[in-house]
Amino acid sequence: MLTWNDVTGKTNDHIVPIITDNVFKSSPVFTRLRKKRRFAFPGGLTIRHNIMYAPLKGGFFQRGQAFDTSAVQTDTALQFNLKYAYVNVTLYGVDQVLNRGTEAAMSYVSSKMVNASGSMAQILGTSVFGDGQGTLTSTLELDGFKAAVDSGANYPTYGGITRTDISSQANTGINAYYAAPAAFNLSTIQTAFGSSWFGQEKPDMLPTTQPVWDAFWNKLQPQQRFNDETSDVHVGFKSFNWNGAQVVVDQYLSVLAERTRCLV
Repeated sequence: MLTWNDVTGKTNDHIVPIITDNVFKSSPVFTRLRKKRRFAFPGGLTIRHNIMYAPLKGGFFQRGQAFDTSAVQTDTALQFNLKYAYVNVTLYGVDQVLNRGTEAAMSYVSSKMVNASGSMAQILGTSVFGDGQGTLTSTLELDGFKAAVDSGANYPTYGGITRTDISSQANTGINAYYAAPAAFNLSTIQTAFGSSWFGQEKPDMLPTTQPVWDAFWNKLQPQQRFNDETSDVHVGFKSFNWNGAQVVVDQYLSVLAERTRCLV
């Protein structure tokens, strides 16, 4: 039986010159960090971030009164080890020779580099929600939000500092608000939002999983729910405003939840 006929022997298959991503998910949190919260690393053995945790002595006084001139320790620093992530791209030279000329519908190398970019975004976008302390994610991974946003109940230390060493009744130090409600409700979210408001700083993004985003959306009246068309992470993402913050779905939150179940 002949393999080719009059037509198939003279006609190539048509290859659509695009590749469809069925692997990588979306992470508006990683997009925000990359666009607005990124600091260049010029070099060094560790990363140290100074924080102010106590006020100087001061107050009202009357004529002739002695001031309290005792020295006060007001500052310290969070210190983090460098973390390294890689993506391996192995290419055969022979394949590159074959993938060229008019017969190459798309670049073999370019498609691999696009995959490498998405792989790195996936690695970082997932790890940023972990702890990097060996409880939820490996110590090789980022010192992520899980450890940073904690009251001290789950992670008593962060950045090399024991939280109780710089916290008191008048000062939370580096303690953050943490709660694990059994069910979603707006009053719980409002309490968390208010507890995270410090001075002029307040949350401007609320990342959720898709089920939580759906519950959030359903709880709000139409006149309270506004689609945000001006967000810096708007491209490719759907968000709505609540208390001036963008509520967005971060699909890598779900990925981390799957990893948690595997660890358990």
